[in-house]
Formats: sequence, C-alpha cells, structure tokens
Amino acid sequence: MVRCLAFQFNFDYRVTMLLVLWALGWSMIALAALVHLPAPAVAAIGAVMIASHNLLDPVRPPSGSALAAVWSILHRPAVVLATSRHIVFAAYPLIPWIGVTALGYGLGQLYREREKRRTFLFRAGVGLTAAFVVLRWLDVYGDPVPWSAQVDQLRTVLSFLNTTKYPPSLLFLLMTLGPAALFLWAVDGRTPRLLRPALVFGRVPLFYFVAHLVVIHLVATLVCYVRYGDAHWMFESPRLDLYPITPPPGWGYSLSIVYLVWASVVATLYPVCRWYAALKQRRADWWLSYLSPTPSRVQSAPREEDDVKAFVSTVVLAITVSFVCADAQTASEAHVAAAKAAAGADFAGVFNRICSEAVPSPAAATSGSARGAAPPRPAGPPPRDSWHAEPVKVFDNLYFLGQTEYSVWAVTTSAGIILIDSIFDYSVDDEVAGGLKKMGLDPATIKYVIVSHGHSDHSGGAKYLQDRFNAHVLLGAADWDLLDRSNGTRPRRDLVATDGQKLTLGDTTITIYATPGHTLGTLSTVFPVTDHGTPHVAASWGGTAFNWMANQSAYITPDRPARFWFETYSRSARRFKEVTAKAGADVLISNHTIFDGSKTKLPALERRKPGEPHPYVIGTSGVQRYLTVVDECAQAGLARLQ
Repeated sequence: MVRCLAFQFNFDYRVTMLLVLWALGWSMIALAALVHLPAPAVAAIGAVMIASHNLLDPVRPPSGSALAAVWSILHRPAVVLATSRHIVFAAYPLIPWIGVTALGYGLGQLYREREKRRTFLFRAGVGLTAAFVVLRWLDVYGDPVPWSAQVDQLRTVLSFLNTTKYPPSLLFLLMTLGPAALFLWAVDGRTPRLLRPALVFGRVPLFYFVAHLVVIHLVATLVCYVRYGDAHWMFESPRLDLYPITPPPGWGYSLSIVYLVWASVVATLYPVCRWYAALKQRRADWWLSYLSPTPSRVQSAPREEDDVKAFVSTVVLAITVSFVCADAQTASEAHVAAAKAAAGADFAGVFNRICSEAVPSPAAATSGSARGAAPPRPAGPPPRDSWHAEPVKVFDNLYFLGQTEYSVWAVTTSAGIILIDSIFDYSVDDEVAGGLKKMGLDPATIKYVIVSHGHSDHSGGAKYLQDRFNAHVLLGAADWDLLDRSNGTRPRRDLVATDGQKLTLGDTTITIYATPGHTLGTLSTVFPVTDHGTPHVAASWGGTAFNWMANQSAYITPDRPARFWFETYSRSARRFKEVTAKAGADVLISNHTIFDGSKTKLPALERRKPGEPHPYVIGTSGVQRYLTVVDECAQAGLARLQ
C-alpha cells in the first residue's frame, strides 16, 4: 500500500521497486531468528556482514538466470523480474542492511549502562571514522568506485566522500556510522534544547516516514497542476527510468527550493506526529503497532531513559533525513545522480565522459577544449604503437577490428561482411583489412559499411574501403552533408540510410535507426549475434558525446541552441531504449572502446573458459541501463541550461 499510495500514487504494477520498507521488513525477519543468540554474537554477525560483503562484488551470476535474480535481492541492485508486462527492481539489497540491523540490535544493549556506552560510543566513533579515512585513502577495499583527484580541492574532497549507497558499501557505512556514534556520545544524557522537538519524530519514526512520503507526493501533484494545468505525470510510472513519476517537461527546482519544501513538510507533520505519539500513550489498540511499537500506559522507566530511547530513534531518523536531503539536489544534479546509479561500475566510462560534459566543472567550462569529434592531429599518421589493437572474435558472427580507442565491428553473413564504422584513413588498412586476414576472413567480401556518423574517427577509412573493395557506404542524409562540408578524407556519396531500414545480406538482417543528437545524422543499429550457437541481440549506440558543449561553433546556431541538441539526443536515447527493449537486445557495443567497456571486455573474452559468462552479454536490463545513463546525462545538461 505504501508503494501504491505514497511512492507512485497508482496501482500500476508494471514497475515495482524494492526499497526501504522491503529491506527493513526482511531485516526484521532475519533479526527475529538472530535474537535467540546472545547480543554480542548478534553484533558480531552484523559486523562481519558489514565488513566482508564487498568481497562479494566480483560475483556476477549469468544475466537472466534465477541465480542472478536471487543475487540482485541479496547483494547487487538489479532487475529481479522482467517480462513484457512487469519489471521488479531490487534497489536495497539485503545482506548489508541485515548486517546493519543486527549490529544495531547487538549494540543496543549498551544503553543499559550510561558510562560504559559513552566510552564505547566515543571509541567506536573515532575508530570507524579513522578506518574510513585510511581505507578510502588506500583505495584497496570497501567501495567499488575509486576516488580520484579533480580540478580543484573541493571536488577532490567530494570524490573522496562519494561512496556507494546501493548497496551500502563498507566505506559508506563507516563514514555514516562513525560520525553518528560520535554525535550520540556528544549529546548523551543532555539533549540540546534545539533538538528536543525532534524527539517527537523519534517516538513515531515509521509513522513519520510513511506520512512524509504521502505529503511530499501530494505537494508535488499540487505544484504540477498549478504549473502545467495538469498533473497526470504524477500518477504515471510505466518504465523503470520513470520511477516513481513521469517528470513533466522542465520538471525540477533549485536546491534552495527543495530544502524549503523539505522543511515545510517536516514542520507540517510535527503536530500530526505529536498527536499520534500522544495517542499511543493513551491507547494500546492493535493497529497502532503497525506504525510504531505501542508503549505501556504505565511508564516504569525514568523519564530520562524514555528520552534517551526516543532520542536514539530521532538520531536514526535524522541520519535518514540527511540522506534524503543529500539526494534532493538541483534538477541537473538529480539527473546526474540517476545516471550514476544506472551506470554503476559497468558503465563508468560513458558516465564519467558525458555527464561531465553536460554539467562541466568551472575549469572545464572555460577551457574551451574540443571534445567529441576527433581532435586535430599533427600532419601524418601517429605512431602505430599508439593506436594499434589486435582483432578479436567476439561472437560467432561478430569481430572487433578497431584501434585502442576506436571500434570497427565486422558482422559476417552467408553472403559477405557488413562493417559498422571504418575508423581513420591512416589505420583502416592495418586494422580492418589486416585484421580480417588475421581472423581468416577475406576483406574482399566486405559488401557494406554502415558509418554511424560523419566524424573522421568513424568515417575516415570509408573511402579506402570503397576504392579497394568496392564496398557500399551508408550514412544518414544529414551526415553526408556534414562530410561534404569537411576537409578530411571522405567517401564518395553512396547510399542514404533511413530510419527503420533493414539491410539484409545473406542470412543476416541489420536494422538501422536514425538517432540524431551526437550529430544530426547519427545511426544506431540492432542485429542478431550468436555465441557458440546461442542467439543474442546486439545494439550499437551510434553517437555518444555531447560535442556541442565544447565545439560550439560547429553546432550552435540561433535555430539550434544547446537546448535543441540535448532535447534531440534525449529523445533519440529514449526511443532507442524502446526499440532495444522490444527487440530483446542483451548485448551493447559502441564505436569507442571506453564507452562499452571493450578495454576490459576484450581481454576478458580472450581469457574466457568454456561455460563462463560472455562479457558482452549484459542482459536486456544492462542495455536499458546504458541507455538510461546517456539519457539522464542529456537531461542533466538540459536542466542545467534551464
């Protein structure tokens, strides 16, 4: 009911997220079994679960398997169930949260002895905080995402503190539980006057949690109606990336407004929570226990101890609220956060590149360094050892023929070869023609070259393939025009690719989709591949970077401001998500090795043993997550402009 009436305001079960109450419920069930052990043993079990669960990060069951679904519930946020009608996503894995619950229960016994608990809280707070600093500095264990030096000290500190919450890593828990323990030590027995009103919320934490979700959603619905004259978006959540609502165009407010709304909701609920706390004191109806444990009407403990217990709950609530407030960012920051959540460690390359373009740091914003299109290079080809990569057979009918940074994909069919992209003019003979020969294939059988877009790092070799092997070249109409305006090596005008076109060669059909954004004529493709006879569907996203942010002179016009490019890109990403979902695409490839993880996947593929998962098979949910990343980064750029 909380999911339907508080989070989503509908009974549409196409998308279900397993969130806070899910994790708390199962943690309580686990604790019901653990309470039969001595309290120190329960605390020890919790501590071990917290400290060791990051050892499980490398475990990745085969995508789509029953074990993968179980693993997403236990440890790694992911899709549990995905059908044409329903999708269930586990956002709060259970192992670390059960550990936190067990640790809290075990240490709760300390509150029977004031001096003992004060000593423990101080030592634990200092120890946990110090452990966080040391482990984070060493960057060897405790969080899947490393920190890195940024353009200034503030951003470097933020990178240091930017630990993983889904699931909560060891370092995330150290950096939150440590300061929380020190805070409890500092205020133990002497609740500051300013915080005493918070004790009301501490006495009814679950009631407040449920009520504040309802109130926030009601406020959002009202604001939406006043702003747009309609509020249907607030009741729609048909896809995973549209949870818990479908954001209206331009939805979002500044951080100051978000904090104002938060404070208003807290103030509004204060008298309600005070009334409910008093009701619990007067009555012991069974239903009251569902929204907070009902205390005895006869208070046997001293009032000070009651305040201590309530204050512990208040501090837990305050920490929770602080996390909520940290997530209540400006619209652009919220989209960046959504992109980061979708990226995880799998798609960090594409996230780090394009979200930093969408919301650049001040230094990057003023540097004017060109990104996206291939940067200018000195006359003549660069040294071969700076770009050469060996070819790799990726699937039964798909080969990697690219360079260290740029990709060419060869699709083999019963009637010849179709290439996706052609890299540079200086490297195409070595990497493509030479690579095919190394793979035992004849480059003379190249029939078609689908050029994803008209930048020289993808189109420069097309002329060579035309002249040498008589291959047909396909580009979008707008990018044929783009090549006509360029000064680099370019192919003769040949075939114009159209949206939805099916290019069939022998036993294989590649479907081409127009996905403008990176350029006006960017093309993306969907096609079948097999792994030792097992069928899969591959999707290639044709253009990724936000070139207009740095190379404005080539993109920005009065008719096509930056807003136009972000909106166009986002529409293409969302549409291609629908296309790939319908096609069942479970493989994602890119024309840059950093974006699809080829830098690690190609070596992993060569080490792969029989029966091991294919590194490029990321599941339908993985493909959807990748496209969510690029869409959310585009939405972040659009929100920043607004």
